[in-house]
Amino acid sequence: MQQVLIGGVFGLLHAVNTQYSLISGGIAWTTTKDVRAQTISTSGKLKNLRVKLNDTPGGGTKTYTFTLHRAVGTGAWANTALTCTVASGATQASDTVNEVSVAAGDVVTLECDPTDTPTARYATWTMVFQGDTANESLLLLTLPLSTADTRYANLQGYGYDVVENDMRCVCPTSGTIKNLYVQLQVDPGTAPDAHKFTLRIGGVSQALIVTITADNRTGNDTGNDIAVSAGDILTLITEPLNTPSSSGTAAVGMTFVADTDGESLILSGSQDDLDNTATEYSYLISNHTTTWTTTEAERYQLGQACTLKKLYVLLSGTPGAGNKYTLTVRIAGASSNVVAEVADTATTGNSGALEDTVANDNYVGLQVVPTSTPTVRDAYWGLVSYIVPPVAQAVGSGAVAIAGTLSSVFRFVQSVGGGSIAIAGLLGRFIKISVGAGSIAIAGALGRVLKIAVGDGSIAIAGSLGRKIKIAVGGGAVAMAGTLIAISEWIALTLRGLRGGRGLGLTLHKRILSMTLPRRK
Repeated sequence: MQQVLIGGVFGLLHAVNTQYSLISGGIAWTTTKDVRAQTISTSGKLKNLRVKLNDTPGGGTKTYTFTLHRAVGTGAWANTALTCTVASGATQASDTVNEVSVAAGDVVTLECDPTDTPTARYATWTMVFQGDTANESLLLLTLPLSTADTRYANLQGYGYDVVENDMRCVCPTSGTIKNLYVQLQVDPGTAPDAHKFTLRIGGVSQALIVTITADNRTGNDTGNDIAVSAGDILTLITEPLNTPSSSGTAAVGMTFVADTDGESLILSGSQDDLDNTATEYSYLISNHTTTWTTTEAERYQLGQACTLKKLYVLLSGTPGAGNKYTLTVRIAGASSNVVAEVADTATTGNSGALEDTVANDNYVGLQVVPTSTPTVRDAYWGLVSYIVPPVAQAVGSGAVAIAGTLSSVFRFVQSVGGGSIAIAGLLGRFIKISVGAGSIAIAGALGRVLKIAVGDGSIAIAGSLGRKIKIAVGGGAVAMAGTLIAISEWIALTLRGLRGGRGLGLTLHKRILSMTLPRRK
């Protein structure tokens, strides 16, 4: 499946020094790449790098070049082919050609390299992770460690706190979290010095645990899978064991396996108090230093084509009777359909079935609006980013399946028996064609929710169809449906080996058209 990774930070790029930041989330740019690393937890590809500045780098030959860097475990860092340059006079750049393969245990960071002393600007960025395994996406986190304090972090971006409640995030959908990978910037010290990392749900430690003892810098737990549900409160705890002599930064990665293929997570929160009178804004993926602000442009991050939905919100306390906070996902500087309210004596809320689409290079963020001067609280959240899964086809020996001119919002499933042919063109979404051995099914210019099932040795042809169409054809039969009106809610045709003209029954209802041609006796 594919996952949109969003990034951006209200921190100026350097006009001279090469610097680094996270590929997911955002924190101030720095010259030390190890402290901006994040760890890959499942194999796939990183692609579709897109960058947007708040203004041009300047005239002449002034540019900013952004490049994905990768290291295999604790090996040397290397440039990758995924790179783009924001040229003089431009504000955007992209690389939609190159793809970089990554494996579990690799670490990645984003480099920014200035040329000819460009004007300092703010940058936002995004890329796509295409996992090798269906339903799997990345959770990417970076956090500074301590030699003495137990610390907590949410599961994406950057940051920590010694108070767990200040680093909560909310799971917005059901699935499984697994494959905890950790790489330390520095060795913990001398054995038995160690750092321990544990996933927690609702303040309770789970079985997904990594302990890295001195003389090692990496560790993983690939044997424990932890089920999560919508509304679960998630944190990561890190504990120093035996007073390690070194701390440094940890690059952390986990894998989320969604129950619904195509869903990935955006998780965050802020320990900064909400204002109870002013409209304010935050990043979708914040860091532990993020404050809410009344200037939206200071909290932009960059998205690309996907659907955002299932916004879940947790407050640190109730807004109070007659009061509420309304949190809204912002897309391209405008309020989206994805809205969640927390009112009166509640501490949680969600957006239900509401969703909205993000286009390439849209800014994204989060807005909060107080109503009736609610009690000051903190907010924590999670939402789903969704990309329709790729075409699934099962083709038997000697069979042919062709799908063409497919809509970007569709999902097409084909199952073709041996020696059969299935052709589908100009399709909407949720199309299923199942063809028996030695049969032919052709579907063209289709609407949404179509199912064609063809028995052995049969033919079904469907063209210019509306929505919710079903054609079922028995063995040795023929069915044809063409130019069907869009308001038809269900059309079913069943033909059973007819060898004469008798026995035709036709029933027409307001929402149902049914034709049945029984076998001649």
